[in-house]
Amino acid sequence: MSDEEVSDDMTTSIESLSRGQNKMLLLEIMHRSVSYVKSSQSGVKIMLLLDDIFSELDEEHISSVLMSEMADKMVMTTQPNHMPKSIQSQDMNTIILP
Repeated sequence: MSDEEVSDDMTTSIESLSRGQNKMLLLEIMHRSVSYVKSSQSGVKIMLLLDDIFSELDEEHISSVLMSEMADKMVMTTQPNHMPKSIQSQDMNTIILP
């Protein structure tokens, strides 16, 4: 199989994912990238900005994002109508702006 055929297959596979699945795939890639950087660079601190992270995700996936320890600091933004109900029960600093 040529590189071009593999690339076409991967593109087709990614295009068939839902928006939520694409978001979770991207988060997994970020998680692995951060893990690699942390393991190869001692003492490095990681901060991530995740914009509109909760849209397209169900409660189970939202919980996994909230509980993940992929970075030392995470700043997450979302639209008010995407704010998960479970976020009030999490032990985190939350700032809600109008």
